Amino acid sequence: MSDLTPAAPATGALQFDTAEPTTATAARPCTACQRSIEDEYHMANGQVVCTPCRGALEAEPQGTRMGRLGRALLFGAVAAVAGAVVYQVVLRVTGYEIGLISVLVGWMVGRAVSMGSSHRGGWLYQAMAIGLTYLAISMGYIPQIVDAWRQSGEAVELTGGLMYIAAFIVSLTLPFAYITQAPIGALIVAFGLYQAWRENKRPEIMLTGPYAVAPAPPVVPAAQPQLSG
Repeated sequence: MSDLTPAAPATGALQFDTAEPTTATAARPCTACQRSIEDEYHMANGQVVCTPCRGALEAEPQGTRMGRLGRALLFGAVAAVAGAVVYQVVLRVTGYEIGLISVLVGWMVGRAVSMGSSHRGGWLYQAMAIGLTYLAISMGYIPQIVDAWRQSGEAVELTGGLMYIAAFIVSLTLPFAYITQAPIGALIVAFGLYQAWRENKRPEIMLTGPYAVAPAPPVVPAAQPQLSG
């Protein structure tokens, strides 16, 4: 069984990045909720889980699809604006344009979209996260563009909000300029977009079972040494 989304019923965290084959014996705890398993167990990507936790893993996320899309878009948009602000703060404080901020922005937006979608994952949320990350990276250049226009006298016919709208449109082309002008910067931006994509990859969970819990082997007392008289 695959393409299942964990619904997080348990108090513990269950990670699915690596398989950890194991065999359940008497009183072995569930990997997710840590409850003792005494009758039957299941395997989720090589890890022992109890019956209630398997049911939660197979359950559909709460809410409607449109509701998850709306939350993902809202959370991602807030993270995108926050990422653009972080970029500007770093630029203003240090005076340097640090491309690695793009990676942080990608992680922030990707994680926010994932939280909004209840960790549903899939191509739709991945595309949303990539788009919002690109917008966040682009928005980081708006103050620089406006400052450059004001100092050079360009776009003087634009005032107030119109200047910022024009700067936003121009900023959308700047990440592409990295490809020819700064290949290393282009790679950093690409990695930031990859971070947003990876955070919204649909989880692949292989579930098997149920299996009976093997009884614990009996304790055999150690033989007492015979003393010769």
